[in-house]
Amino acid sequence: MIHVIKKRKSVRTFSKQPFNEELITSINTIITEYSKSVGPFGNLCRFTLIPALVEGFKPGTYGFIKDPEAYIAGICKNDNEALVDFGYTFEKIILELTALNLGTCWLGGTFKRESFKSNLHITGSELIPAVTPIGFPAEHRRVFEKGMRKIAQSDRRKPWEVLFFDGGLLTPLSKQSAGELSIVFEMVRIGPSASNKQPWVLVLSEDRTLIHFFLNFMPGYTGNKMGFEMQRLDIGIAMAHLEIACDAIGISGTFKAISHRIRVHDENLKYITTYHLQDPID
Repeated sequence: MIHVIKKRKSVRTFSKQPFNEELITSINTIITEYSKSVGPFGNLCRFTLIPALVEGFKPGTYGFIKDPEAYIAGICKNDNEALVDFGYTFEKIILELTALNLGTCWLGGTFKRESFKSNLHITGSELIPAVTPIGFPAEHRRVFEKGMRKIAQSDRRKPWEVLFFDGGLLTPLSKQSAGELSIVFEMVRIGPSASNKQPWVLVLSEDRTLIHFFLNFMPGYTGNKMGFEMQRLDIGIAMAHLEIACDAIGISGTFKAISHRIRVHDENLKYITTYHLQDPID
């Protein structure tokens, strides 16, 4: 799946090519499977396929999205750990769809939640953190879409030295020091995030058995002012990429929060969880 992570890009312009019944079945199988699978913090999230042309459905994507065949909407509890699980699970769905040569685009703010709610069964303690349009990508991007990617710096990612650290938060992790795990960290680095903020910080333990995840929370970010902390989704995405990349190179592990001893000098840097590698990495 590493090649799928590398292949995935946000698609906002679609080709109008309709889905056949076989593809619709495949998509529904994927979202049903992940709706039954708990995330690292034990939360279930629910996902639903909504045809773009269903009667009365007005997604309100404000011109950002053109001609998708359908949308996938997800629901979870309005809880910080559930939001991480949502990001983790939804990104795995998006990568499965990418493997089917479908285009997707994480949407956390530029859609009308009320219109989606009318097509879903949602309780008072739940919310729709994000949706994605799906369809076959258009052969050419609109000038508008190219401009959006440029404004969002969608093709740029932060460098290693501000995202990954060695033993603590003072020493940047080099690719050489990461060794076999370098490809794993790179797959985290290229992951999508809200407004391309990449709010994750990872620390590899000195004995190479633990990878600690921190959220570099940005209080002033507008996405965190929508009634939930949107950047929790980004941490879930980073966790999904790390686990998928580890599996791809034959390294097993599990997510479990622990009492770490890493000194944190920034109040906005919040510990989330730790990935426990089964065996030390040389």
